[in-house]
Amino acid sequence: MNRNPHSPFPRFSDSPDAAPVTMEEPELEKKLIPFFSAKINKDNTVGVTINFLELVKLFKHLGFKRYDKDEGHFIVHIKNNVVRECSVEDVVDAVEEYLYQFSDEEIHEKQEVTVEVIINKLYAGISTYFSERILARLRPSKPIRFNEHQKDRAFFYYRNGYVEVTEREATLKPYSQLEGCVWENQILDRDYIPKQPHQFRKFSFCRFVQIISNNYDFHPETKAANSLADPARELALKTVMGYLLHAYFERSLMGVILTDSKIDEDGDN
Repeated sequence: MNRNPHSPFPRFSDSPDAAPVTMEEPELEKKLIPFFSAKINKDNTVGVTINFLELVKLFKHLGFKRYDKDEGHFIVHIKNNVVRECSVEDVVDAVEEYLYQFSDEEIHEKQEVTVEVIINKLYAGISTYFSERILARLRPSKPIRFNEHQKDRAFFYYRNGYVEVTEREATLKPYSQLEGCVWENQILDRDYIPKQPHQFRKFSFCRFVQIISNNYDFHPETKAANSLADPARELALKTVMGYLLHAYFERSLMGVILTDSKIDEDGDN
């Protein structure tokens, strides 16, 4: 990564002095899945029968999947390619929120029952309808594949989207465009704020990199002029940083050792 001498370091920044870019994600389609049907009880009240096959379809519609790992499995929720491990309570909460988005009138178009009657039925049978055996039926239609760095691009994950970094640029994109999935805990808890290259020099870390690579015009503390500024050394340090950030493993990794520019025979600086 970062081999281009005209753009030695991609446009990274999460400085708080600018507004983050918000990437719009598609919303889940509002779709009433008929996992219930009305029935008349012995006391002539309206009851509900739950269709297990359709209930499992609802779980999948809401983004829940079974994730197989080693010899076991657990339930995950996937939304816009972001994956998080979840509990039975998460599934129950999601179904409840799903039902409450419909009015009684919308429910009546399909069955002569109300939203609360359906939810009450689910409450009464949580250990049945949300049992481990039922949730184990949430097999994904295709394996859950996680996104990985590629030979010519790296990926970094932020709250407002992921950043695809190539040799020439860093581009913020919505997670729905990610080719694979990413675990929720891989996402940095801050927004990515794009910056132009000429703005880098304002950042303290950039000044630090300049100073330790001897590529500055005037020292920020002493104000002393530097007649031996070395752009090639700064580019080399940035290239090393890019290499360490790029998690693509084509062959054995190279170790990186940073030393002073001059070391005497005794090993003293």
